[in-house]
Amino acid sequence: NGGFPSGWFGSNMLAKENSSQVAEIGKYKMANLGWQHEIWPSNFSHLAQTQISQLQAIKKAHPSLPLFLYLPAAFAPCIYSALDSIVKDPSVYEQSGGKYHNWFLQSTGQQERPSPGPLFTRGFCTDVKANVSKQNCYAAYWNYANAEARQYI
Repeated sequence: NGGFPSGWFGSNMLAKENSSQVAEIGKYKMANLGWQHEIWPSNFSHLAQTQISQLQAIKKAHPSLPLFLYLPAAFAPCIYSALDSIVKDPSVYEQSGGKYHNWFLQSTGQQERPSPGPLFTRGFCTDVKANVSKQNCYAAYWNYANAEARQYI
């Protein structure tokens, strides 16, 4: 049946949804967890595992409900384990020829940052009022002109 409510997009930054919240989610046509979901209990790392666990609980309560997990497409945030190992690989910072160097947009060191290296944001921490010095606040911008990076994404 059509109409509203059409979809639920949410993210409880502090905990999993409780049983009454999970029941409410079932009233929608689909559900999507945002990247912020359980970011604090996960300590800004291994976030996908935490989010998948919550999606499994929702799916158990609502087996036919389509579920999605929002993943940022412009950035490679270290809050996700699979991306953390790539973004922190030393080859990202090699001037040329590094395995992952061209996977990310690079700065000349003129304006964006004090030295050459990947363009990045710390928005995943500032958006949730976290201290940007947290180790996994860093997210590099993907270079969509790079075929290998596109294939990985």
